Amino acid sequence: MSLIFGNKVYRGKDLLYMMIQKKLITLLLFCILGHFAVISKFMMTYLTRGPAKFSNSEYSNVQTLFWLLYVIGSFLATIVAFKMNPILFVAILLCLNTTLAALFLVPFLCEYKVFFWISISVLGLVNGPVHPSVIMVAKNFIGDFNSFVLSIFSLGATLSQWLFQYLAAQLLDLIQPG
Repeated sequence: MSLIFGNKVYRGKDLLYMMIQKKLITLLLFCILGHFAVISKFMMTYLTRGPAKFSNSEYSNVQTLFWLLYVIGSFLATIVAFKMNPILFVAILLCLNTTLAALFLVPFLCEYKVFFWISISVLGLVNGPVHPSVIMVAKNFIGDFNSFVLSIFSLGATLSQWLFQYLAAQLLDLIQPG
């Protein structure tokens, strides 16, 4: 058992408690990390064929800017992670992500290309720190954080990106937006 779960061997209620934490955090990673793949697909179809009518070169520039700011946001997370409570930091990031995603639902804003440039850039900057910050939160909850736990997170993140795209596609096929 100690080979899988680290130095501390969990038994009884402690084992159940630890497994629930891992499942909840993996579910959190499913919800958070799965939408990156959907955002990427959204940008490709909505920006080129939607109301923005971006050319292929404009689209590739926006996509590059998103991923550039995503990486910068990940680096900024390493600085902030040591100075701020990780649970509070993740809560702030999730609120910002939800707010930015909600702005795409406002028809008035979607008429302007500048809105897409700014919002997608900020979205990349805000999404970058999410994955490392969620792992810091998991480390706070679990305590003994080893390679087995990290592999569970990686598996959850990988499955979420595939499954979240599939579910979003099925939902869009069901409602068939014009």
